[in-house]
Amino acid sequence: MKTRYLALILFVLPVSMFAQVYTGEVIGGSDIPEQNNKKERRQRNTTTTAGKQKYIKLTYFMPEMYPYAFYTDGPFIPGSGASFGALFERGGFRFFSDNFMINDMANIGLFSGFGVGVEVHDFNLQADFDGYKLPFFFADYKIGPDFRFEISNNLKFDLYGSIGALACYGGLVYGSYTNGEEFTYQQRTPVLTLQTGVGFNVVLMNWLILGTHFTFADGTFKYTIDNEFGSTEKNYEVSLNSFRVSLGFFP
Repeated sequence: MKTRYLALILFVLPVSMFAQVYTGEVIGGSDIPEQNNKKERRQRNTTTTAGKQKYIKLTYFMPEMYPYAFYTDGPFIPGSGASFGALFERGGFRFFSDNFMINDMANIGLFSGFGVGVEVHDFNLQADFDGYKLPFFFADYKIGPDFRFEISNNLKFDLYGSIGALACYGGLVYGSYTNGEEFTYQQRTPVLTLQTGVGFNVVLMNWLILGTHFTFADGTFKYTIDNEFGSTEKNYEVSLNSFRVSLGFFP
């Protein structure tokens, strides 16, 4: 992951250096009209300049939680899966220069974000279950390149990629059925895995953010299963791919 991060820096730095020296020139004619056009465009697109824009997002979060194998007991049996999820996220977009692409209407920068959330899980237990079920808790950190295109100050688009870490812990089940069968599902250690993704934002009125984000990850859930047959330790290989829809703003 360090190698990928270094490659990203090496890609962005030349672009930012080019942006700082880019001036534009009209061959064989006066450069005054071109300078006036540039000034007008930058007055129209005043927000994407060198610096950082911080954001806050509330996200509808639905990880797949789909097992790669067939399991007969535990939290990932057939019929189980995510019921509902939500994520709170803070982050920012950093640009190293003023708009310099496509007639000063586009820019390249960096995206980063940190999120914490919860996924309510359907363990596919029998209707007569009596006990406790805890959801799965998530946290992730992501960073990647961002391409921004501005129609005006009131309408902008961000297309970004992301790479980072995803952590998950929870999914505790403790209880029994009416026939007296008692059992416990308890995760032994948190899941920590690599996560990649691609996202798209629409920015309205220079502050409102409507976004989607597709993420790709998988993890190994290590569980202790206690039931009438004794205590066993099992590992579950699970897809953590997710589709996210978010509403946010630039404070």
